Amino acid sequence: MLIGEFVHILRASKLFIQFFKKIIPLKLFKIRGSSMFPLICDGDYVLFRSVTRFDKLEYGDVVQIKHCDFGNIVKLIDSVDRVSVGVKGISTLSIDTYSLGYIPKSDIHYVAIAIFSNSQRYLPGIGSFRIFTRFSVQAFLEHTRCLD
Repeated sequence: MLIGEFVHILRASKLFIQFFKKIIPLKLFKIRGSSMFPLICDGDYVLFRSVTRFDKLEYGDVVQIKHCDFGNIVKLIDSVDRVSVGVKGISTLSIDTYSLGYIPKSDIHYVAIAIFSNSQRYLPGIGSFRIFTRFSVQAFLEHTRCLD
């Protein structure tokens, strides 16, 4: 009886995951570069979900952008207006918002939802898996400003 229920739950879970992936597609990207250090480090894996027309992009969202000059990049939303966003990296070595220009919202394809980090030494006690929300990113940025 228990095995039959387990198999039923497992089948239902697989169907739910397949259905969910069609509604909100997920992508896993390996990060190359250090523009988002120390939040995201070179070699980390970041899980993104597709941006939908219902999303309200705001300061603190970590997004994947298809930039006309730099290709696919991961940046932090720094400012938002009606049709575009200003983005930046966290590292002082990153390209600044002025150089990147304002990005049309239509060029933002994914929003980060989780990170699988290889670099625990920079964020002790947090572990190798973290959930991203704009609030957790904002808190991280405030904390790092306090350390300066």
